[in-house]
Amino acid sequence: MNDFPFFSENPLGLSVSYTLVKLNVAINHYSYIGGSLASKKMKIQKVHRTEAKKITELTMRSKNHWNYGVAQIAEWRDELTLTPEYIDKEQVYKLEVSGRLVGFYAFHPENSEVIALNFLFVEPEYIGKGYGKILITDFLKRIEKLDYRKVTLDADPNTENFYKAIGFNVVGRRKSAIKDRFLPIMEMDLSKLASNKE
Repeated sequence: MNDFPFFSENPLGLSVSYTLVKLNVAINHYSYIGGSLASKKMKIQKVHRTEAKKITELTMRSKNHWNYGVAQIAEWRDELTLTPEYIDKEQVYKLEVSGRLVGFYAFHPENSEVIALNFLFVEPEYIGKGYGKILITDFLKRIEKLDYRKVTLDADPNTENFYKAIGFNVVGRRKSAIKDRFLPIMEMDLSKLASNKE
């Protein structure tokens, strides 16, 4: 269990001129997003295999926040499903607020230099309220000492600007199952994070 490891004097160990500003992290008084989340009882911890169904259902609700429709979500069911075996094998962390599941993320090392952020989803009613930023900050803090050089992800087109604001860049686009819809392939250069420590 790791309860908000990024709530420290200097989250990520970086200068405030880079990622911290991009994430709108207020380090004074441990406040977030203008203090609106400061009074919430929040916890981030590993997901257990018994929670696979609950996490998968959250994923589908969150994906459908962008109005894809029931039929399209059903077509994507396999790729949106987190099995107990997946949770056992991969790194999957959930965010709870006052005991309620709000969101989660999952990552997987592609090789010795690249780590993939495979999932990051938030319950629809909490989207746009800063919880996605909390999750991505925790993810970056968690991997900062693992010596990876790059984070990669395939973003939903609707979340491209969210990741850009954090510091990811679009390096390509992949055709999706929907006609004329392309998924942004995005990367973050972790060496930039390291250079800000110096």
